[in-house]
Amino acid sequence: MIQIRQGWRPYFLEKFINYIDLTLLLFTLIIVVHETLDLRAINQSSINLMASATVFMIWVKCLDSLRAFGRASFYVRLIIETVKDMAFFLSILLFTIVTATIMRYLLQKERVESRDL
Repeated sequence: MIQIRQGWRPYFLEKFINYIDLTLLLFTLIIVVHETLDLRAINQSSINLMASATVFMIWVKCLDSLRAFGRASFYVRLIIETVKDMAFFLSILLFTIVTATIMRYLLQKERVESRDL
């Protein structure tokens, strides 16, 4: 937080993982206010999605913090490089899954509409 007060632009432009700090703060604040005040402005599935994303981001921050230890830093760096190398493959896989899902949805929708007639 001290770094954010001194200047938010250099803090966020330095590393992408610094964006997780702000997102964690925002998601946690939304979840706590929503659950404390028992608001109905956001549906429960969105709150659950934010909570699971928050837990994942906390895990990523903990993994990033392990780089401070000598023996663990090698393995953390290895995981980061592996994920970077897999990025292109994962984007193709995501595109394929989304395309297949859309085709399946359209076929199912057509089947339901023809059954209703």
